Amino acid sequence: MISLKKLLLENPDTVTYNGHEYSYNTTSNICTYSIFEDPILDQVTYLGYNSNLKQFLSNNQELLNYAKNNKFIPLPKTNAGGHSLIEDVLSTYYGKNNINIYDTELYNYRLFEIEGKIISTSWAVNDKQMEHKNVMIEVIKKSGYDPKNVLFEGYTTGDTKFTYDEFINNFQQKQSLPQSTEIDKQLDKEIKEKNYE
Repeated sequence: MISLKKLLLENPDTVTYNGHEYSYNTTSNICTYSIFEDPILDQVTYLGYNSNLKQFLSNNQELLNYAKNNKFIPLPKTNAGGHSLIEDVLSTYYGKNNINIYDTELYNYRLFEIEGKIISTSWAVNDKQMEHKNVMIEVIKKSGYDPKNVLFEGYTTGDTKFTYDEFINNFQQKQSLPQSTEIDKQLDKEIKEKNYE
């Protein structure tokens, strides 16, 4: 049976890397963001906060301006904070239009910076992450990172990290061929070449 402590440590708010655990409330949490279907624009929208840049990120300029101008501040200020910050902005922004943002499904994501590596985590299931991958890549780029250098965690994959290529291919890890198979392939190639001489 999995202990509650183990389950909590493996959730997307905590990253395990090289045997060490990093929580969202540490300075390793550099970007917290949510992706959702905008109830006004009827398009996929995101809002996040990047603690390295000390600024909000969004593909909705009006929402971005609202977050900046109303001085929403993450607590603590040393990291990107919790998703409650994002929810506070969204609930007040859409609330002024009599829209309850909690009627819209919010998919929560984070970026961690650990030992020089950027790691993406999410509460969204893998299929939903595949739907959001272009938005995820945009957030990573706006945060100043090359997506091809980011490690991705699938939903409930625990310590397993995926490269960019594996992530793009629906979290499929590349299987290296056994050595014997590589030798067989080389022998087959040599035999074919001999037969054509």
